[in-house]
Amino acid sequence: MSGSEAFEDVHINLSGRLSFHERLVRRVLCARWASGNRDLARWRMELNMGWLARRRIRMIEAAQGPFSVFHLHPQPLAYCLLHRMRQTPAIVSIDATQHLPQSEAPPSEAWSFRPGFWHDQAVFAAARTIVCTSRWAADHVRSLETRFEAKTRVLPYPVDAGKFPARWLADRLERAAQEGYKPVLLFVGGDFHRKGGADLLEAWKRTKLWERATLVVMTGTRLDQPSLPPGIRLLSGVNAYSEQWFKAWNEADVFTLPTRSEAFGMVLQEAAAAGLPVVSTAVQAIPEIVLNDRTGILIKPRDVDALANALSKLVGSAQLRLQLGASGREHMEKLCHPLGYRSALLDLIHGALN
Repeated sequence: MSGSEAFEDVHINLSGRLSFHERLVRRVLCARWASGNRDLARWRMELNMGWLARRRIRMIEAAQGPFSVFHLHPQPLAYCLLHRMRQTPAIVSIDATQHLPQSEAPPSEAWSFRPGFWHDQAVFAAARTIVCTSRWAADHVRSLETRFEAKTRVLPYPVDAGKFPARWLADRLERAAQEGYKPVLLFVGGDFHRKGGADLLEAWKRTKLWERATLVVMTGTRLDQPSLPPGIRLLSGVNAYSEQWFKAWNEADVFTLPTRSEAFGMVLQEAAAAGLPVVSTAVQAIPEIVLNDRTGILIKPRDVDALANALSKLVGSAQLRLQLGASGREHMEKLCHPLGYRSALLDLIHGALN
């Protein structure tokens, strides 16, 4: 895009190898002293992220010179950079405010999120631009202070539909025409329980869907295969964008994620980009990614009967699966194309510098 040649970017990944000093600070700040969030665990963990971000930025600037602009994601990375953000323009991007974890905690722990709220507001005040991945997140930012309205932008995460061949749609229809074919349902979620895994298993049992379909569960949660209902295949230790990962998406006919809470849901973007109809829950930002009855079916969280009915409906109709899957892929290409994201982000960088 215009002016892009003038930028030299540096990507700092905080999940890289930590030094002894960094591990020591993490151990102190992230220690757990009580159950839930009564020991301010979330805020202390976020503060550790901010400290580590500041440390890494200083190390790079000492070797290469000062940065002209920061793009910090998510907002806790800016917790220890407030003074610097008043000197160097910064874009802060988020997928959720402290409203989400606070809503998931018991009412007795609501007070424990106050440090996070205070820090978030200080970061948003210092930022030149606040990029939110959804309208849902943007509404929460705007509700904090009216002065944040003018600097808030909505920019969903990009997803490259080109990584998922368009021919998969035709392949699925061809497979469905084979006599005795059982559609494959795919679940992908590291936290099996929070992502609605128990609801999915209950719906699977109530409808005896194993008689008509197969369920593939890709998760980092350890599950006991012998205790699971019939027709379920577990995939563990699969790295994103690996050959095995793409193979699972290619072989699937329906994607389901009956999650109970989700800040954004990038896996739902990937499902749509792969041309899969989606069955998920109408929580947080998901209705912006999955359009009910257009690209998938949305239900209330924990509604096992509705989940069972939605899955049965899609298992029973190859044509409906194709229709919703094709619409989902088209929706992602319009809403989340990487080139569109790149262009919008470059405009925000130019605006921050100017």
